[in-house]
Amino acid sequence: MSNEIQSYVQKQTTVKAALTKAQGAILSALPKHLDPERMFRVYLTACNTSPGILDCEPISIVGAVMRAAAFGLSLETVTGEAFIIPRRNKNLGGRHAANFQIGYKGLRKLALQGDTELRDVFAYAVYENDMFDFALGMEPSIRVHKATPGGARGKLVQAYAVAVWKDGYRRFEVIDSSVIMLAKRYAGGTEKPDSPWNTNEEAMWRKT
Repeated sequence: MSNEIQSYVQKQTTVKAALTKAQGAILSALPKHLDPERMFRVYLTACNTSPGILDCEPISIVGAVMRAAAFGLSLETVTGEAFIIPRRNKNLGGRHAANFQIGYKGLRKLALQGDTELRDVFAYAVYENDMFDFALGMEPSIRVHKATPGGARGKLVQAYAVAVWKDGYRRFEVIDSSVIMLAKRYAGGTEKPDSPWNTNEEAMWRKT
């Protein structure tokens, strides 16, 4: 076994041991409607399949998982509900710390759980070549949003979110690139290649 593989396996073992030791606290933080054993397996898999997370201080990984559990969110990449983002931490002497981050779909899930009268909430990104027009005032409305076909949409310029309640009431919010860039500036770690701002920029615009 090469030194690199041996080091990787050792990191996996260390992280698994830290999470297993905290398993009781993690499971008790989960909302009652979730299957605790399944969710713990999801958390173990998420933490042990990413080299970036394995480089983080184990206590920070446990903390990030605890936050995911408290919100009742999955860390599976395919669901997009929440993520663990490794970042260097000066308080740890430059070593990596695991940071919990809610994704767009996680925010949507929490919104629907928090307001039983809410029927749906969704967000879209707008590209420079899209047909997009909205009006504010006494009767605000999104008049049209038609994406340019064929992959020629250009660069991202705006994003908007819409909430729809069961009684038919709707509300929307449109933000432009200056607001998005401000959010990105304060997000931290966005210079890293594996940052969601670089791997899935549209999702981050929709989340913002």
